[in-house]
Parts: sequence; C-alpha cells; structure tokens
Amino acid sequence: MSRRLFLGVLLAVVVLTAFGGLAFWGYSAWNEAEAGVQQVRWVNVTITIPADSDIYYARLSSAPQSMARGIMGPVVALGTRGGGSLVIVDATTGEVVHGDVQPSERAAFDAVLATLEVVETEVGGEPGAPWPYGSTLPNTPRQHFENISYVDPDPASGVSVQVGMGDFIEPQPPGANQFVRVFNGRSQMHINGAGWVSITGGAELTLPEFLQADASLLQGIHPDDRAAFQRFAEAVEVGPPPTIPVAEDAAP
Repeated sequence: MSRRLFLGVLLAVVVLTAFGGLAFWGYSAWNEAEAGVQQVRWVNVTITIPADSDIYYARLSSAPQSMARGIMGPVVALGTRGGGSLVIVDATTGEVVHGDVQPSERAAFDAVLATLEVVETEVGGEPGAPWPYGSTLPNTPRQHFENISYVDPDPASGVSVQVGMGDFIEPQPPGANQFVRVFNGRSQMHINGAGWVSITGGAELTLPEFLQADASLLQGIHPDDRAAFQRFAEAVEVGPPPTIPVAEDAAP
C-alpha cells in the first residue's frame, strides 16, 4: 500500500483551480514504492524504483524548483524519508532540472535515475495494460479521503490522484468541498464528496451520468483516456458526507 506523506519542502498546498467563486486546494504527497520493483510513469517519463530503495516519488503539475528554471509543466520529484535529498525531473523531456543529493544517498539516486526513460508510446487499452487502462482492478487496499473511497491507479498507468478541499462563495451540497483530482498531464477530472464529477471545460455530472456520458460532454478528457477515467470513476465509492458537530448553546 502506498504511504502518503504531505510535502513540506517541495509543495505543501497547491492552488489547482480558481473560477466562478471556487478555489481548489490540493495536497501533493510522496508515494512509497510497493513491496516489489515498481515502474512509475508520469507524462513522457518512466522510472523504476527497486524494492529496497528508500526513495519516494511524487508526480506533480509543477514545482518551484523547476519553475525557477522556466519550466512550468509537470515534473517527477524524487526524495528521501528525511527530506535531505531532492531531485526534480522534467516529465516531458526527462531532463533533471534540480538536484540536491546528500553524498551518502548519491548511489541510490544514481541507480534510480539510471532507469529513467522518455517514452512517447501511449498506455494501451489492451487487457494487460495497467489499470485503469486495463480492466483488472489492482488487489490493493482502498484509499479513503473524508467520505470518498477509491482505488489507486497502477503507477505504470501514468494516472495520478491527489486529494484536496474546495472553498465556495455560494452554499454547496454536503460533501461538495472535498474532492479527489484524477489527472495524467493531458486529462483531468475532479470527483467530490457529493458524488459529482467536474471536468475541465465546464461539464458537471453525477457519477452514474459520467459513466454513461456521451463523448461531447467529456471534452476535458482526451479520447484515449476516457474509458480509463470512467473505469476509475466506476470504482469510486461515495459515502454519507461527514457531519459537522453543532456546538450546544452555552449555559447562561
């Protein structure tokens, strides 16, 4: 099971979107490799992390260290448990744009970076493709955020999930503030705790509507990703929204 640790040095809180009286705040997290050797994909880059490695990875839309170099797009971040080392890789070109590695950790980082490849082939939809492009649901524990439960995509799929909270000007249905963001660098959707799916471009559908939606309503999701994103959404479970305790009136 992936262990998620909130980033302090790199990105603790990221403003994802702001429009129409809504601001999304997303929490980026380190991910620990599974028990075995794990291939991780993000946009055009794949890396392989050995089973005995202490290196964590994060797939991000951007990072301050790369933005300082004029690179505004997605990156892969590699770090260690104590936060002593940090490497940022441009997920489009594979270029290492930031490297601050402790001497004692250099060999471990070199071993992981030696596996870095830039690939342009798409993740296929054949039965053996990594879920959610393939149909085989991973046998991994479900992740939970507030009242939303989901299954993490296979790291080799290139689909990342982040969780966050939204701030609205207007009142919203219970559960609408919390969401999971599903994205892969070219396609994106948000599923909130009220059971609604928001798609870049303005479409907002219930989960059942999204699973049956016509392609004309899914313009924010690349055609090659639509079946995979619907497959991910089909595995999402939304429970009753958390209740906020009401404070009793103070005694006179």
